[in-house]
Amino acid sequence: MIKLFVTDLDHTLLDDDKDIHPRDRAAIDRLIDSGTEFAIATGRSEAEFQYIVDQLDHPCHRISQNGVYVRTAQGDELASAILPPLVTKQIIEEATGYNFQLYINVAEQTYTPYLSEEAKEYSSKMQLPVIEDRFIVEQLDESVLPCKFCFIGEKEPLLRFMQQLDHKDYRQHVDLFLSSPYCVDVVPKGISKGFGVQRLIDHLGISLSEVACVGDAYNDVPMFQIVSNSYAMRHADPGVQKEAVHVVDSVAEAVKQVLHENQAKKPTIM
Repeated sequence: MIKLFVTDLDHTLLDDDKDIHPRDRAAIDRLIDSGTEFAIATGRSEAEFQYIVDQLDHPCHRISQNGVYVRTAQGDELASAILPPLVTKQIIEEATGYNFQLYINVAEQTYTPYLSEEAKEYSSKMQLPVIEDRFIVEQLDESVLPCKFCFIGEKEPLLRFMQQLDHKDYRQHVDLFLSSPYCVDVVPKGISKGFGVQRLIDHLGISLSEVACVGDAYNDVPMFQIVSNSYAMRHADPGVQKEAVHVVDSVAEAVKQVLHENQAKKPTIM
């Protein structure tokens, strides 16, 4: 029996307009009405996706900022993490010379040193509330603690940048995810969506075999690697798809399979 269903947001539950397709919303309602717990797992901060939670008819568990924060449907915090400020500054310095847009998360607020016109358009499209503060990097210390930051840019330069960081052993201190073809997320070491799912599992007292998850990007792979019932979106990169057990066209399709499996495993009353 699947007792917890976890979904990614962007390009999985959300369409290109950053809304939930009515088909998927109806499927989630059926899932929750059947007694299955529901969770969102995303690289976004909670402030960025609260409008999605508000659209749902039921409260949901939340794994935000790629596992930095894990909260129950009742709002109880199960986990939180921060990045070492010095390492954060060093990695940001490594990006000098690249044409990346930098976003830094301090708790639930998102900052950027410079908000270009292109970045303003991106932030508006993503419904991303951002504070422009050209001194934010200098302010990072023991009193202003970053929990996640990301670089937005073209895929090939981002991949070169990740290789550059690997050569300098930054992965001893942080984890890196290509969360989309144009975004690299940097989070505290050991933090991932998989970490967040594990914390929810521990809290709910269920097993990994009782969890299903769906996503479309490399930051979803840590979820795929720990649960028995994983679904990759059909538009996902082949490297993401190969990590999942199933490939689907929509969240609704994954939910349909989960409900079918749960129905088949219900005990027959004689």
